[in-house]
Amino acid sequence: MVPRSAAALPRTRTEQTDPALVSDRGTAAPLIAMRTKTIILAMLLATTLHHAAAPAPPGASPPQNPAASPAPSPSSTLHLFVPPPLEWNNRTMVARPSLQQSAHDLALINGDVVFGMTPDQVANQIPNMPAGTSWNTLRSAREYSSDVRYFWVRLDDLPLWRAMMPSCIGSTSYAAFLFSSNGLFRMSFRLLPDAACPSVTDAAVELFSRYIAIGPGVALSVRYRSMQAEVVDVTDPTAGALIPVRWRMSGS
Repeated sequence: MVPRSAAALPRTRTEQTDPALVSDRGTAAPLIAMRTKTIILAMLLATTLHHAAAPAPPGASPPQNPAASPAPSPSSTLHLFVPPPLEWNNRTMVARPSLQQSAHDLALINGDVVFGMTPDQVANQIPNMPAGTSWNTLRSAREYSSDVRYFWVRLDDLPLWRAMMPSCIGSTSYAAFLFSSNGLFRMSFRLLPDAACPSVTDAAVELFSRYIAIGPGVALSVRYRSMQAEVVDVTDPTAGALIPVRWRMSGS
């Protein structure tokens, strides 16, 4: 017997009613797998909700009164970060930013302070800054191999940034504004503890959460610990390689 060709075989009922399967048989398997995963997830969710709503077994201790439970300490607070949203392709293999961000988005957080500004332009946006701030009046950041200069301001004297941190900070906490010959390229917030505020972790997280919403194409934001200080650095992504010199201290 000579087998009939695939084109001569009769179509199934599904193929007759679903044009997508007739036009592209290759998508049938992923579609079935996706529907199967959806059904399994729905069953797991239903099981979880059933167990959550089930009454406590006999003899079990009653739940504690939430009003009588102690409030969580600041150090145990769970913080949720909201990074910039992404758009993924249909295979979830490639992503791109779904928001078109620019320096304007950074200016909305920074009070019109953006990368590339000259020292006097930045100083004009900060209250109570002394007049005459310029490249020639700045201190040299000697930890960098290139010519980097800066000025610093106590965070308690920066109401815009201080308002981003409802939690306490030490009185010696400050922000450093670093400049190269191309202008402002980094803002480094140094949060230091003291007797009145022994932990500045929550404040650092609060500040970091404001900048992480800005995509890396506009600002690179990192948070880390340096000795006792909690540090949040916001850097111009076009600044290039700025390599600090590692000093080695030795006793005399």
